[in-house]
Amino acid sequence: MDINSLILILIVSAALVFFLNRITKDEKSLFWLIITVLLLHLGLLFYMQMDLRRYYHPDVMKSRFFDDGECYSSNGFVISNTLKGKKISSAYFYKNGGIEFLGNEVFNAASGMKIASRKEYQVGFFAYFYAIIYAAYGYAPGFLNFLNILAHLLAAVLIFSLAKEIFNRRTAYLATVLFLLWPTIFYYSTTKVKEPMVVFLAYLLIFILFKLDFRNKKQALFYLFISILILLSIQALRENIIKILVPVIALYLLLKAKWWKFLAAILAIPLAAMIFLKFDALARALQGFMITCAYRHKGFLDSGGIVYQLYGSFSDTSNYSAFEWLLYYLRGWFHLIFEPLFSTGISISFLAYYPFKLIFIALFFLALLGLVLSLRQAKGHNVLLVGFFLAYGSTLALMEGNVGTMIRHRDLIAPIIFIYSAFFITEKLSVNS
Repeated sequence: MDINSLILILIVSAALVFFLNRITKDEKSLFWLIITVLLLHLGLLFYMQMDLRRYYHPDVMKSRFFDDGECYSSNGFVISNTLKGKKISSAYFYKNGGIEFLGNEVFNAASGMKIASRKEYQVGFFAYFYAIIYAAYGYAPGFLNFLNILAHLLAAVLIFSLAKEIFNRRTAYLATVLFLLWPTIFYYSTTKVKEPMVVFLAYLLIFILFKLDFRNKKQALFYLFISILILLSIQALRENIIKILVPVIALYLLLKAKWWKFLAAILAIPLAAMIFLKFDALARALQGFMITCAYRHKGFLDSGGIVYQLYGSFSDTSNYSAFEWLLYYLRGWFHLIFEPLFSTGISISFLAYYPFKLIFIALFFLALLGLVLSLRQAKGHNVLLVGFFLAYGSTLALMEGNVGTMIRHRDLIAPIIFIYSAFFITEKLSVNS
């Protein structure tokens, strides 16, 4: 572990423990659960860093812990030197273990004291974020991993609060345990990939929207402003996510504000007429979205690794009928829930994950029962949670193709499955007792 990372981790860990102790003063079991998971994270982090630092450029990819996050880190490191007005030699990567430089465009831009475009491969705003941290604190790769650990633990507090507010305390604890210790979420939250940050921001957004009260106008305006900032931050990390989330959020706010009856009465006739008259235009727009997702799916098929394809025997999606698109969509959801499949491919990591895959499938069906139970009991807030799950999940189902990447991206909606399945389990246990 490099000294910069170690110092920063110790300082932020102390602040985190103090903060958690304050916000969980009525839930000490939650506090000790999170502290236990923090220690597990730190143990894995030290092991990861030791393994990465065994290797020097260009052999770092031999490490079992090399992934996309390390690419964002190396690009961020190069950009950070440009921010500080320093040129970096390629010799640096051969002399210092644990760093692999992959982005030629990034290095070429840095050679001219320019910053590579965010559109370059594995740059984006995320590499810029890492570059700012490196420019401020020096090269501290382990600290970047710790930032994701921090995001994971704070997201757990949000999920606990959501489940407790919507359902009950027992549901909250079970959902939080599942989230904290789910193997893919735990593992990737100890790496430098951007998914843990996206998960934290997404559930922070959901939490704030739950707390929004239109009866308090000042509070409502402040929360809406914060929600917009969070949504833009998520968009910076995951492009086009606004197109997925905004319709769901708008519907939720409409229902929460209790304006829907008035607006429905005013807009029902013109809206129905517009849909009827512009049905072809709407159908074409939907087909265009599906084709765009299918094009992204094609890219995964050529990316290497273990992949699955959704086309069946007919790959020309531009001529798909509505029924063929329906089959494509259903195949996408099948893979989203049931991968990894032996028919798709086999690896040691997938075999190790297979028992958890079976648990995930069971939790998914329990979550469906939990949703039905929550509807029967007139529980609120289903619109936002279920809408977010369906909107984001459907997009993943349409465009993903690499099994490992899909599972990592799917973890954004996994907490919703954990919450509803935990609700069903705890309700049934309480009934039986």
